[in-house]
Amino acid sequence: TLGVNSFMFGDHKTRILHVDWRWIPSARAFVDSSISHVTSYANNLNRDRQLLFESDFRQDGIRQDASFQVTSGNRIEGGYLARRIDQDGTRRRFNLTTAQYRTTDIVDAAAWQPGGYVQDTVTLWDSRFAMTMGSRWDHFSVTGQSVWMPRVNLALSPIRNTRVTLGYGQYAQFPDFFQLYGEYGNPLLRAERATHYVRSTSRPYFLT
Repeated sequence: TLGVNSFMFGDHKTRILHVDWRWIPSARAFVDSSISHVTSYANNLNRDRQLLFESDFRQDGIRQDASFQVTSGNRIEGGYLARRIDQDGTRRRFNLTTAQYRTTDIVDAAAWQPGGYVQDTVTLWDSRFAMTMGSRWDHFSVTGQSVWMPRVNLALSPIRNTRVTLGYGQYAQFPDFFQLYGEYGNPLLRAERATHYVRSTSRPYFLT
């Protein structure tokens, strides 16, 4: 049997508005632009249908991506994303000593999170060799932290129908508002960092 502080029922609603348009000034270049608006509501109830968690999340963003084919074997890409996030949230728990529900978290916060990237792709030997090098930058206005994340990907086909891929990249995730301002929150939290390494070999096999 689930306890009084365990989730049993939940509701989640998300609405998305997305507008995208593309400008192609030449056969070697294009610019893709978009704006978006997202609202998301969620709640969780216990076995007695008492509210334990509620969140009202909103996000507005603008994004642009551009690509330019320098030569037949060289393509440069870049872009940026600027978004504003806003969240109201509540968490409640049942106190067994007082036999009453207590609000443990109340969050009402907003932040700007801009970011951008640039990468260069070089292909040689009839596309049997391809290397992409780039970097991404993200900033979180609440903590004032900025992070740089390099990425490299190498693909090589040494023999026909065989492809070897090597990859390296760094990624980051900023804390959410509950982690910053909740009951056990810490407004000095920094972004979580992760480093990924990828190595793969692919070759198709056909059974007759």
